[in-house]
Amino acid sequence: IRLSRFYQSPEFTKEINKIRNYKIPDMGVTVDDVVQSLQKSNIKVFLHGGLIRDIFLGVKSTDIDLVFDADVSKIVPICQEEGYPCADIMIREQYINFGKDKGASLEGSNLKNSYLVPLYAREATVNDFSYDLQNDIIIDAGGHGLQDVLYRKIRLTPYPHQWKLWAKDWKKPFRYFKLIQKGFKSKSTDLLYFVIIFAFFQAIFLNSYPFKKWIVLL
Repeated sequence: IRLSRFYQSPEFTKEINKIRNYKIPDMGVTVDDVVQSLQKSNIKVFLHGGLIRDIFLGVKSTDIDLVFDADVSKIVPICQEEGYPCADIMIREQYINFGKDKGASLEGSNLKNSYLVPLYAREATVNDFSYDLQNDIIIDAGGHGLQDVLYRKIRLTPYPHQWKLWAKDWKKPFRYFKLIQKGFKSKSTDLLYFVIIFAFFQAIFLNSYPFKKWIVLL
């Protein structure tokens, strides 16, 4: 079990308020409009992921993801009532795109499927943040996220003996390389070697083009 850390910062909350007021291009409403519509139904809502990291870094980001404590099926009537497009609803995966354009709109998922998961299914610590929109609390789930953001280090929330399980979801090692591109460096040589060997296996034996591309960056 990782020990999470919790922070509050008036300056950080100011930045969150800017995100709240951001108008979603394909919906015509703000992030806060959607958050309020969920909260009216007694649903707890959190910002989650790389957005929190980017605020710490002072980098502008419109990749806004929500997690909430309700089954996605309960969100559907809210979409209908509020007139949100909600073009992509995946009940089994507990995922919803509130707008029309995946990747450019506001996306959300049930926290049980995206956050309250085994350690091996988690992200690098710098991506493993949430923000409690009810209480204005920063949640550093991996316990080292803030430290690793400040020092631009990549550390996995999973422990080393779980890395192979972590790597089974190819998107997670892929995000490792995206962090490299953002100027982060591996926290340990063990992690660096593990990811390099994994990437070469994907590129050579499975002929994976994305990993061929990222190997060049190494």
